[in-house]
Amino acid sequence: GVTAIAIGLGLAVGGTAAPLQLSAPVGGPDFSQALANQLTTLARDGVQEATLQLNPAEMGPIAVKIVLDGAQAQIDFAAAHARTREAIEAGLPSLAAALHGAGLTLAGGGVFE
Repeated sequence: GVTAIAIGLGLAVGGTAAPLQLSAPVGGPDFSQALANQLTTLARDGVQEATLQLNPAEMGPIAVKIVLDGAQAQIDFAAAHARTREAIEAGLPSLAAALHGAGLTLAGGGVFE
């Protein structure tokens, strides 16, 4: 289909995505998995940039950039709050596992202010 071609060429699909809402509280037990699932969906769909609104709202947003090179995914996060950055970093193993389940490898990236 057209989408597969767009992903193959590394094009942004559908331009700028609307902000996405993560309902799992930042730092809570479900946050890592919720973040991992959301990012895996974005990466699989070929989305290159997204904004994630958080719960509570003042902990966010997180700006996400995804660069796919074949099955290698480099994901950069930008978040203003130290606690949010810590929660993202704590969730990186979950993210790597979720991406792996989708046939992708977390090959790099990082968490920035």
